[in-house]
Amino acid sequence: MKLKLLTLLSCIALTISVKAIEAGDANIFASGLKVKGDNIEFMLNATPKSLTINFYQDSALVHSLPVDNAVKGLNKVSLLGIFEDVPTNTSLTWEVVAEAESQSSTRSFSAFSAGVARLSEGGVVSADLYDAAAALVPSHQQMHFPYSIAVDKSPESPNFGNIYVLNDAARPYGSTNLESGVYVYDACLNRLNDSALSDGLSLREAYFASGMGVYVPVAPYAITVDEEGYLFVADNSSHTRGGGIYVASPDNLSHFELLIPADDEVYFQDIIVTGKGNDRVLWVVNESGSLLFKYNIGDMSAASYDVAAQCSMVKSNEFVSVENVANNYGSYPARICSDKRGGVWVMCGNQSNSGSGNFWLNHMNANGVMDFGGGDSWGVYASSAEHFALMKKIYDLDTNHDGTVLTVAICGTLASYDISFTDKGLPLFDGSSVLNGNSVVMGADAVSTPFGREGNSLHPVTTGVAYDAVGNLYATDLSGFFQAFAPAKADNCFTTKAFSPFIVVNTMTGIADVAADALAPVEYFNLQGVKVDNPQNGIFIRKQGEKVSKVIL
Repeated sequence: MKLKLLTLLSCIALTISVKAIEAGDANIFASGLKVKGDNIEFMLNATPKSLTINFYQDSALVHSLPVDNAVKGLNKVSLLGIFEDVPTNTSLTWEVVAEAESQSSTRSFSAFSAGVARLSEGGVVSADLYDAAAALVPSHQQMHFPYSIAVDKSPESPNFGNIYVLNDAARPYGSTNLESGVYVYDACLNRLNDSALSDGLSLREAYFASGMGVYVPVAPYAITVDEEGYLFVADNSSHTRGGGIYVASPDNLSHFELLIPADDEVYFQDIIVTGKGNDRVLWVVNESGSLLFKYNIGDMSAASYDVAAQCSMVKSNEFVSVENVANNYGSYPARICSDKRGGVWVMCGNQSNSGSGNFWLNHMNANGVMDFGGGDSWGVYASSAEHFALMKKIYDLDTNHDGTVLTVAICGTLASYDISFTDKGLPLFDGSSVLNGNSVVMGADAVSTPFGREGNSLHPVTTGVAYDAVGNLYATDLSGFFQAFAPAKADNCFTTKAFSPFIVVNTMTGIADVAADALAPVEYFNLQGVKVDNPQNGIFIRKQGEKVSKVIL
């Protein structure tokens, strides 16, 4: 079964209703680059002040085409007559260079976060303010129980720019009823599928743990996307009920294959994938954050995978205290994200009693060796009793596209920190050396952050945060709506390279069709210029004598 997405024309044409509060602009980039007939198509997530399409042959610039009327949303640009000096059947690579006005401060660009910002005026968002804001939000930005979010931030992926949200329909929290599974959004926050993608997932029912007083969502639970566009989902309820970690290929996102079965001893709390091809690595953190598992999954062609390394997240290998009174799933929500250097950051906690405890921020390098955190003082994220109630609401974290900013969702606030690395690869957190023995105590009330403190208040249970390729930050929470922010950016420009090249045909060169030699053999080529002996079911370049045309078979 193939993914049934809304057509681009109908999808991109979606607009916010007249009642919707106007949001700001995202940091700009182009996505969905493709050739259709004699046109180039692409989508912009913001209105550009300038846009240029560059064409290359063997890395040499062939043509630069300025586009004066590009708009936010779907754009179509005709290529007729622009390659008069380029021989037909030439293969060209191409890119879209989009530039927008610089962003001087953080701006919300989803209707909901903009609405909440206006209604709350920076204060606490009460239920009636949420209700008022919800009435202004377009239906395609409304969800049921969004529990995890991921963004395809790699131009090497055919689905670059897609936003993936996991929805759990077992318990009503959000603004609208949706099925359990994966929902796909484009960079303009339009939802692309009417039905959840779930084929192959076990989708076992979530449950309410009465003894712990919490609702435990289990299937699906965590989602991530790798550099090549493969989509991974942890579908997990623990131990004996099946499930595991699943993967869907970028060319068929509607079907998931079981990659790693559930482990009787491990609850797959959160997952991340680093690297690609033979170097692809899957990292899994357990529910308490006490253990980190590293699977070398490579090209995912093996029948099964062994854990290459079981990394202890603390030196004692006993991270969650045995005196943990509540032992509930809200007290130490372990989360993991890539550091964009082959390693990972992990946030996890230790509840020593019902009202206090510690939270640690841990860093593992690409070899699975901990070089920050582990329960030592220089890895403590928060330890005071007054901070602990807030820290219990840490639900997710992510780094930006180059790993220089780490953002943590804390009780309705998105706290961001600067990250750098020494020449030996050791992480520096907010400019302070991790080896100097000083405690890093960063409670939510001690943090200066552009999110949640300047009118962009979030639901206290912020279930997911994810960055895209240009630093835009997306969040999901139990309000059931998208939150989307564009951090300040002076150089608001991005170059997106097309995933596939295209072939120049005679209509693009302006050369009139000529009568083909009726006796000349007919040859077919695919759109990458590769000769095809027996073409079928697709678009091909047909060449007979001097005549070249594009055909659909």
